[in-house]
Amino acid sequence: MLHRRRLGETLSGNHIEMVTITNFEEKDRVKPILFVTARVHPGETASSYVCEGLLNYLLGYTSN
Repeated sequence: MLHRRRLGETLSGNHIEMVTITNFEEKDRVKPILFVTARVHPGETASSYVCEGLLNYLLGYTSN
């Protein structure tokens, strides 16, 4: 399951979001945490595609 939460805005007005992918029904189990960031610095356009591909993989989306 995916949950999106808006954390704030950048100085240029872009939204900063936190995306959580987990099974929220399994509350008693300790689960690993993975922290991923993209486009932290100007010119890192390729990282957006890498992040999108990772999210699609984790959510089971396929590109047909």
